[in-house]
Amino acid sequence: MDVLSGIPEAKRPVILERAALLRMNKRILFKRAVILHLRKPFVLFRSPAESRWIRGNVYRHFNISMVKTSPRQITYVSRYCNSSRCNENDGEVVNGLRSLWNRTRLVLFDGMSYEEQVGLMTETDMLISIHGAQLTNLVFMHAGGTVMEIMNPFFVAHFYRDLSRMCEMQYYEFRQTTIAKEIPSSIRKTWWNPSVNYHTLVRMDYLLFVVKRAIKEWCCICFTH
Repeated sequence: MDVLSGIPEAKRPVILERAALLRMNKRILFKRAVILHLRKPFVLFRSPAESRWIRGNVYRHFNISMVKTSPRQITYVSRYCNSSRCNENDGEVVNGLRSLWNRTRLVLFDGMSYEEQVGLMTETDMLISIHGAQLTNLVFMHAGGTVMEIMNPFFVAHFYRDLSRMCEMQYYEFRQTTIAKEIPSSIRKTWWNPSVNYHTLVRMDYLLFVVKRAIKEWCCICFTH
């Protein structure tokens, strides 16, 4: 796992699923064991201290400063519309964001290495993206950042809200979207909540209002725009 590779080998945990343990027909002595019973899907951390531990080890592995010194940056993460749900007016969104904050980057994580993704997140102060696994990278942002999750009007999930809180981020759930079209059944992924299977269009007036408010909070401290 890429996240574990960023932890020094001497401290790196071994993850064993229950099925693997049941297959072992001998007694095993663990120096230290953490047993997790996940009542909800996608619970990565039980406390902010755990996220700080992971982040700190990854930063040290890649020689990244624990203190953010780069200028404030907005990162908008896109998704390919031909293979999964996406937002169909990405270009309009990015142009609108840049009108508020010049240092706005449009990225696709596909094709980026783990190290490149971590590096990008350490430079990011506000992460904006439609609901999806790409938001997991918020773990590598510096504490105190902002995460904005875009959802269609019918879908409800709290994975990344909870993850943001455990990583000490400010979280915004953005639902001011309209349905562009349903994802074709030929490429639709089986999902516990079928209401996720729609492409969206972001309502720009609402998005810019929320982002502008977040930027005002930044400007309590002087940064180069």
